Amino acid sequence: MPNQKLNQSGFIYWIILISLVLVVAVVGIVGYLVFSSDHATPSSPRPVTTTTLVVSKEDLINSITNTKPLGLPASTTLLSDIKGLSPVTGSYACPDYTTGIEYLFKFSNPNLNATIDVSGCEFIIVNHISYHPTSKFWSDLQKYTGWQ
Repeated sequence: MPNQKLNQSGFIYWIILISLVLVVAVVGIVGYLVFSSDHATPSSPRPVTTTTLVVSKEDLINSITNTKPLGLPASTTLLSDIKGLSPVTGSYACPDYTTGIEYLFKFSNPNLNATIDVSGCEFIIVNHISYHPTSKFWSDLQKYTGWQ
């Protein structure tokens, strides 16, 4: 009988030891997975979101349209120029002349459309709000499109 009791206690000892090793292993693996998913740095860089822009210059009098797709850095520069413009406030007495030239800007990411009627005050219209174009905007537009 004493040998049988010793064998039973040895068996229970090994069962407890194996159970503890398994518990530690499972806790370690789960902890690693949780920690690594919250704090891991990606192995490859995240894709950079790019802004693309299609600029159209329409000559409404002669029915001529020129279109240019612009990538980086042109698109981000012109988007930054437009976002930095001051909205029109007050009343303006704009010259009454028509050049027939209109610029259309179609940005993707963010999805934004703007227009400029190059007549009178030459305001840039974005979401039905008028903005004052700056000389930097006009300079950047000419730089990236080659249009006068």
